[in-house]
Amino acid sequence: MIFKAAVLEKKKKLKILQLSLPKLREGQLLVKIMFTSICHTQIQEILGLRGKDKFLPHCLGHEATGIVVKVGPGVKKIKKNDKVCLTWIKSNGLEGKTIKYLNGQSNLVNAGPVNTFSNYSIVSENRAIKLPKISNLKKDVLMGCAIPTAFNAVFNTLKDNNKKNILIIGSGGLGLASIFAAKKMGFKKIYALDKNKAKLQIAKKFGASNTIYLDSLNNFDEIMKKYKNFFSCAIECSGNITLMEKSVELVKNFGGNFVIIGNYQKGKKISLDPWNLIMGKKISGSWQNEFNYEKYFQIFYKRFKYFKYKNFFGKKIYKINEINLAVKDFINGKVIRPLIKM
Repeated sequence: MIFKAAVLEKKKKLKILQLSLPKLREGQLLVKIMFTSICHTQIQEILGLRGKDKFLPHCLGHEATGIVVKVGPGVKKIKKNDKVCLTWIKSNGLEGKTIKYLNGQSNLVNAGPVNTFSNYSIVSENRAIKLPKISNLKKDVLMGCAIPTAFNAVFNTLKDNNKKNILIIGSGGLGLASIFAAKKMGFKKIYALDKNKAKLQIAKKFGASNTIYLDSLNNFDEIMKKYKNFFSCAIECSGNITLMEKSVELVKNFGGNFVIIGNYQKGKKISLDPWNLIMGKKISGSWQNEFNYEKYFQIFYKRFKYFKYKNFFGKKIYKINEINLAVKDFINGKVIRPLIKM
């Protein structure tokens, strides 16, 4: 069977290729991809910002929805014709072996246990979760990455936190999902910070009560001085190392909680004043425990019911042949997160 895939051939070169499918092995599914999306992890892979890439050429993508075409040996939790959400987060089931698609007669293209920038993909059973028969496959793409990351940060990592106020740093995909979750969680004041005024307007639609426009890091000290030691907690979603370093000053001494969920370039280091830790500020990530997504999926899915996905994706839906345009628009801030129809 021949299918179409966006393949990273070398740094900054994403090319649409015609590939052929190998035989399914133990623990693998063949999925017809309906919708996928791009997050900053893929942007970093494409731009070569995640260190040396040992697997070129390879397929990309780790959040999608689709319909199961066929199941391989040993697969138990998923059946043919099931609607599924594909995700990088492990859940129940087998993890299949490395996938190698064939390009032409002899050229191999690598793929990990989940790959979604294609109209058909082979994925591991433990990277697929069954969706309800009646489900919105456009919207449910977000259950693959943005929603579990943000929801876990708010509903689990910050569940015992003071709900007086919260600062969401960055109003992109993770930021908007965090704002929505913070609203559901009952935070009284939700502040959204961004350098993009249009994104701040969208943040209000997701539940931000206050917005902070920071046009340049050079203006951070002046604009943010009144917020020093002000916030009960903050979630860093921007992926900007310098902004992360500076923003730790904004959470309160004696129990202020600073959660980091942004995506950062490999090899970057941070520099922090140790007095932030001495004075009782807590710095953590979203994932506090080994995480089995099967356990939380239905909980998160119910809370996701009223998520305004059209405001999140915008009006533009890209086709697979437009994936390089989608990447460009994403990098340039023209879209919160590109939605791609296969």
